[in-house]
Amino acid sequence: MMRKIRRAMSEKKGFTLVELVVVLVILAILAALLMPSLTGYIDKAKEKRVVAEVHQVVTAAQSLADEAYALAAENLDAGTYEDVISVTDIEDLAEIKGTLNTVMINVSTGEVEYVELELSGITGYYTPEGGIVTDDAPTPPDQTSTAYATIPSDSGESDPNEDL
Repeated sequence: MMRKIRRAMSEKKGFTLVELVVVLVILAILAALLMPSLTGYIDKAKEKRVVAEVHQVVTAAQSLADEAYALAAENLDAGTYEDVISVTDIEDLAEIKGTLNTVMINVSTGEVEYVELELSGITGYYTPEGGIVTDDAPTPPDQTSTAYATIPSDSGESDPNEDL
C-alpha cells in the first residue's frame, strides 16, 4: 500500500512554466478589463457622498435658520442670520468633512435657498428648484429682488480630514 502511494507521488508532475504564464496573462487581461468599470463606481460613490453631505448641510442650516427665525421673529433684518449663524456652526451640526463655501438664507421666509460645498475635488450645490447637483453650478438667487443673508466660509483653508 505504501509503495503505491510513493509511486503515485513520484509520478505526479507540477504545472509547466508555460501553463503558469498563460494563467497570469489571462488574469492580467481580466484585470485590465475590470479597472475602468471599477473607477467608474468609485467616481459615482464620491458624487453620492457629496450629495449626502450637501443634504446634511441643508438640513443643519435650515435647523439653525429656523431657530434664529423663531428667536427674532419680530426683528428680522437682512443681517440677522449672519450674526447668529456661522459656517462653523453649520459644519459642526452637519458633521461634514468638506469645505462649506456659501449658504444663502431668504430673510423673509427663513428658508435655505442656496448651498455650495466642496469635498474631494467635487462641488455640490443645492437650490430649492434644482435640488442637489454636482455637475453644473446653478445660479445663486438674485439678491436684488429679495433680501438674503449670505453666510460665507469662515476661512479659505480646506479641511485636513477632507479625504478620510
